[in-house]
Amino acid sequence: MRTSKYKQFWDNVLDKKCSSDNDEEAARKAIDYITSQDKFDSLTQEQWREMFRICNNPFPLAKWIIEEHYDIVAEGEGLLVQVCEGNTPLIKSMEDMKETIAYIIENMPQERQEELWGIAFVLTCKNNNLYLIKWFLEQGVDVEYCYQGQNALEAARSNIQTEDGIEDTTIVEYLERNLHKKSDFEDVIKYYSRGCLYEPPKPPKEEINTLLTEAAKERAEFLLQDCPGLLEEETDGGKLHRYMEEYNWGDGLEVPYFIMQHPNCELATALMMFWLAEGDYIFEDDFEEMDFIDEVEFKYFLRMLHDRIVQGVYKVGTQQYQIPLNEEQKQYYRDKNVQEVFLTDLG
Repeated sequence: MRTSKYKQFWDNVLDKKCSSDNDEEAARKAIDYITSQDKFDSLTQEQWREMFRICNNPFPLAKWIIEEHYDIVAEGEGLLVQVCEGNTPLIKSMEDMKETIAYIIENMPQERQEELWGIAFVLTCKNNNLYLIKWFLEQGVDVEYCYQGQNALEAARSNIQTEDGIEDTTIVEYLERNLHKKSDFEDVIKYYSRGCLYEPPKPPKEEINTLLTEAAKERAEFLLQDCPGLLEEETDGGKLHRYMEEYNWGDGLEVPYFIMQHPNCELATALMMFWLAEGDYIFEDDFEEMDFIDEVEFKYFLRMLHDRIVQGVYKVGTQQYQIPLNEEQKQYYRDKNVQEVFLTDLG
C-alpha cells in the first residue's frame, strides 16, 4: 500500500465498512477488519505511523495504533508533540484529541508527566486552539512551563493568526486574563469522572480558594441573618445595592461574592463593590506579584468582578453610583488603557 492511498483506505474502513454512531464500536469493527486482512501484515512500522499521522482517527483507534506500533515510553514525547502541533487531520474531534493527549501522558513515567503536560500546553497555545487551552487550564497545568524557550503566553504571541493583515489577539487576550486563575475544583472532579488517571498539581493547602467551597455559602447565609432571603433570585437590584452600601468589608468576601453573581445585580452595584474593594490594584502591571495582597480569595474576587464588568454581564438599572475619582485620577487610568466603564458615573 502506497502512502498516497492511506487516507483513501482509512475513509473506506471508517466510513463504509465500519461506520457506527458509537466510536468504540466503529473502532472495534475497524480493528477486526484490519487484522483480518493478510495484506496489512506486510506494512512496516513506519507505514503504520504514517497511517496515524495523516488519517482521521477516533480515540479508540488512535489508542490501538499507539499500543501496537509505538514504544510509548521511548517515543511518547515525540508522539505528544505530533498530536499537539495540530497540523494534520490526525484525530477525529477535540474530545478525541483530549483523550489521546491524556492517554499518552498517563502512560509515560510518572516523574515526566507534569513536564509533558507543560509541553502539550505550550504547543496548544502556539496553535491557537482555545477549546484545548481551556481544558488544559482546568487540569491545573503549570502555566509558566517553558518549551523551546517559550512559555504558553509567549508561544501564543509568536503565532498570532492573521487574515487580510489583521492580527487576531483573541488567544493572547484570553491567556492574559485567565492564566493565573485557580481552577474550579468542580472542573477537576469532572475530569476524574471521565476515567482519566492524571492527577493535576494541587495548590498548596494555604492557597485553596475558600470562595469555591460549600462553606462559603454557609458563611454568607450566617452573615445575612439580619437580612434573610437577600440572595434569593427574586431580590431586586435596589435591595442588593442598599445592602452593599452599608456592608462591613471586614466581614469577608463571601456576601459580596454571591451578590456579584446575583441575576439582579446592576452595573452600579458591581462598580461600587469594585472600587470599595480597592479593585484598582488589578490595573497595576505587578498585580499578580503583589505580596501584600496574599489572599487567593481576594485576587480571585477582583479578577472575577473585573471580568464580569468588562464582559457586559451587568446592566444599567435604576441604581446610581459616582466613581470615587477626580478628573486627574480618571485620566491617569485612561492613560493606562483602563476600560471606560470603570471611570463612568451612573446617574
